[in-house]
Amino acid sequence: MAEAAEAKNKIVGSSFGNIPLAGHAAMEDAPETIGKLVCEFLINPRKVQIEA
Repeated sequence: MAEAAEAKNKIVGSSFGNIPLAGHAAMEDAPETIGKLVCEFLINPRKVQIEA
């Protein structure tokens, strides 16, 4: 996760969402959290930075 956060800091305008205990199939592991991240991104794509 540290690498993802570092990449986010290096990419201007990027966002980062941490989904605890989710594996490669995060949409199956945490559908509510993914839905929240996607909705917030669609509403305001520049301000999504969530740690669920």
